[in-house]
Amino acid sequence: MSVEPWPSSAFDAAIFRGLDARGRRELEASGHLRKLGAGDRVFHEGDRGAALFVVVDGKVIVTGTARGDDHKLELRRVV
Repeated sequence: MSVEPWPSSAFDAAIFRGLDARGRRELEASGHLRKLGAGDRVFHEGDRGAALFVVVDGKVIVTGTARGDDHKLELRRVV
């Protein structure tokens, strides 16, 4: 199975900086690169899951709705 190599900038994230070559290969083999357009969603509010997302290029805005509210708030902006 061929695995698309991740850009080196993906490994600039603090959580990945100490990985050796084997660790990088294993991460590439178990993870997925996704290219999204403006307005595309990574996941929807209320979805369950355990995932780690690393922004390699561009920005992500995380929004959420507090219990009892009816409007979304910007919780985090990643650039």
